Amino acid sequence: MAIDDTTRALDGADIVVTATASPVPVFEAAAVGPGVHINAVGSATPTAREIPAVTLAASRLFVDDTRAALLEAGDILLAIGDGTIDAGHIAGTLGEVIIGRVEGRTDDAQITIFESLGLGLEDVAAAAFVHAAALADGSGTEVEV
Repeated sequence: MAIDDTTRALDGADIVVTATASPVPVFEAAAVGPGVHINAVGSATPTAREIPAVTLAASRLFVDDTRAALLEAGDILLAIGDGTIDAGHIAGTLGEVIIGRVEGRTDDAQITIFESLGLGLEDVAAAAFVHAAALADGSGTEVEV
């Protein structure tokens, strides 16, 4: 069912994915409830933001690469530019969470955000995982190129 009201769409959501080319936030900060996780995968340019700055400030923020995020992620750069957060607000990278170097969510009510820029290395890792699974269960078709 399509909903044209983002506040209604986020009501009761545990996970929110933003995958837009919007240059402005696609929802109001008040629509995000406690314990929500947001995967922000769109608007990955320095001048566009999908996420309200106040939501970033209220969250535990993770990125795929800190250097790239501080060069390209408009959600983060614009919030830094308007003084809502600083670069130190980035808690760590997804990789650091996966290997246990950085703690992810620290309490059940905490809002978490993964700001993704879509690094090629992540695509290669996902493809390797899918390829290994296909080999293991004999699915898929090998094609010579």
